[in-house]
Amino acid sequence: MEIPTLETDRLRLRPASLKDAPWMFTLRSSPAFMEFMNRPLLKDVSEAEAFLQNVLDRYANDTGVQWILELKSTGEPIGYAGMWRWEKSNRLAEVGYGMDLNFVGHGYMTEAVKACLAYGYEHMNIHRMEAYARTSNKASIRVLEKCGFHKEGTLRHCVYFEEEFFDLYLFSLLSNEAAVGQ
Repeated sequence: MEIPTLETDRLRLRPASLKDAPWMFTLRSSPAFMEFMNRPLLKDVSEAEAFLQNVLDRYANDTGVQWILELKSTGEPIGYAGMWRWEKSNRLAEVGYGMDLNFVGHGYMTEAVKACLAYGYEHMNIHRMEAYARTSNKASIRVLEKCGFHKEGTLRHCVYFEEEFFDLYLFSLLSNEAAVGQ
């Protein structure tokens, strides 16, 4: 099965490709972009290719699906979103996303995440969507709240990255709570 292309009012969510590696490298080698990612900066394009291959492998193995977000008006890639961890047997998935900082603040990520949620609930038989956000990541928290996620609690010092502990909020949204197709 191939990854479908999804469309919203302003965005096209298309399957990732290894051809996206230069663009992905630019994003994931930026300290500002990676501020809340708990992952090291990419050092060369081959690491972006490996990241994208992992995205493709997850879909092939029914363990996740991610899309590249493009502006319909220009075809320019501006971010990525999807369910990067999918536990089919538990009908559970974890939502993850990243946005080029030049496009933050226009509602694009909320629009994209709602499309991902609708696809997950309608076509992947997911019942529970989860998302994690650092307690200091106000933009991500806003996206999740706008998409209807509920904050379940704080996971204290659950991430150790670059010799520092970070707290995460755990959010969830059940299929019967979601306004699918918004």
